[in-house]
Amino acid sequence: MDDKSLNQVLAALGQIQGEIKGLHTLTQNNHAALNLRINDIAAAQDTRFKGVEERVSKLESGHQSLLMRTAGAGGIAGSVAAVIVEIVRLKGGG
Repeated sequence: MDDKSLNQVLAALGQIQGEIKGLHTLTQNNHAALNLRINDIAAAQDTRFKGVEERVSKLESGHQSLLMRTAGAGGIAGSVAAVIVEIVRLKGGG
């Protein structure tokens, strides 16, 4: 192999090596960008889920309060009805 052919082969190998390094760097940068996007999406989802959990907790608390008020109002209504029945019974002579 003469010097000219050897130089052409070495130049071609150098070009190939440069392209491979460029592809390697590009791949690493793409992986880093993808990981950053995944982390951003995970953080956004965590924020959304926390908001949903807070709303559900508030709704559950409100529901429990409503049940307690409803039970209390039902108890009062039952007591009033019993008193009215007794008044009617006493006035009716029975």
